Order: sequence, then structure tokens, then C-alpha cells
Amino acid sequence: MTLSQMLDGVDPEMVPTDQTMLEDLLWAFGAWESLAEMNAAMQARVYCVGADGKVGFTLVK
Repeated sequence: MTLSQMLDGVDPEMVPTDQTMLEDLLWAFGAWESLAEMNAAMQARVYCVGADGKVGFTLVK
């Protein structure tokens, strides 16, 4: 499931607006087995909203 699919139909007031909110949401959905796994995944990616308004991740270089 993609992040866009996860948030499809969610009240816009409830859509995560920052990295911490997104990580909390993904943790709640069981996206990772452990906090360490989540932190490792998030070191290379940041939450963003594209010009088209879609939410997702971008890689950090």
C-alpha cells in the first residue's frame, strides 16, 4: 500500500503535516516491525507534499 492509498479518503484536517505526524501514522499502521527499523528507514527519506498536493516521501541525499 502506498502512502497516497493509505491517506485516500482521509479528512484533509487529519492528513499528517510534518515528519513526526507521518511517522506516528505509519507506526500505527504497522509499517515497521520495530522503532529501530522505522528510524533507519526515515534517515534516508522525508515526508513531503508535491506541487500536485499528493503526499509522499522524497529521498535525502
